[in-house]
Amino acid sequence: MAMNNRTRAVLEIGVGTMAKKLVALAIKHPEVEFTGMDRKRVKYGRELLEHGLIEKPKNLRIAQRTDALELLKRQRDDYYSHVFTHFVLQHMSHSNRRELYQHVFRTMQPNALFTILEQTPYKTQLEKELRDAGFSVRTKRITTENARTIDSEHIGYNVKGQRLAEYLIDKFGLDSQEVREGNDEIIRERMRRIEGTRPTPEVHSAIERMAHAGHFVRGKTPFTLIYAKKPREIVK
Repeated sequence: MAMNNRTRAVLEIGVGTMAKKLVALAIKHPEVEFTGMDRKRVKYGRELLEHGLIEKPKNLRIAQRTDALELLKRQRDDYYSHVFTHFVLQHMSHSNRRELYQHVFRTMQPNALFTILEQTPYKTQLEKELRDAGFSVRTKRITTENARTIDSEHIGYNVKGQRLAEYLIDKFGLDSQEVREGNDEIIRERMRRIEGTRPTPEVHSAIERMAHAGHFVRGKTPFTLIYAKKPREIVK
């Protein structure tokens, strides 16, 4: 993640159990305030030791067992220079994502970036939601090897899952239509578990939009970076 002399405060939504990425950034950029949160317990002591530290850097704050919305609602407007999250939005309901975008947008400085890394099947729906929330959006589909260079614990889990899926598909000789139908149904069932048995028409459309892109899981670019920028001037 690139830093410049205007970067003052960075937020990671969903740091994982070790906060690997955020710890490394805080050590590398002591002039920037880094905040991270996760709904689980975060054990980042080993990460500090690997960098030769015993105590947490003064510019690093990690909120454990904390909901992202809970943290954001307490933050003042136009605060963060950058917000990022890896493989979190796909696990949230449609309504919770919309509320999250609202508070991320409010707490970001004008012209700041909200950077998202997700599996490519979720790209089109998330892009639509972010534009509806007021962000300008651009996307970049990336390979598994590109994703590995981002170096966070979430990347490791998802890359391993991707490679296992590719191995099983090759081993059992599934054709492209079988792969597409299987991935579509996996995504559809995952989102139905999150959304409940009676989704609204809007939510049902969102589920189908994501499910119909399931074939990208097997493609050359199974991951997507989404760059959502808060406009410099807000039109009301």
